Amino acid sequence: MKPETLSRVRKQDRVYLQGNEAESILKQVEQYMHDTGCFKEKTLKVQDLADQLGIPAYKLSLVLNTHLRKSFKDFVNQYRIA
Repeated sequence: MKPETLSRVRKQDRVYLQGNEAESILKQVEQYMHDTGCFKEKTLKVQDLADQLGIPAYKLSLVLNTHLRKSFKDFVNQYRIA
């Protein structure tokens, strides 16, 4: 593993969300996906979605990775094939 990757992983291990923050973010993301249909955009990136929701991209990514056990791509693709 590259040193930069290892450093990022260690940093993520120290990031914790407060109380129900993860659940709140998940609800917010799912509602936004249903309401806007932004998943149809081929160039949608985690930063774009986070900006639209007003949350930091690292928190959005952290919630998807830890609570749903999905990458951002997999999360978006589940909406595309549904």
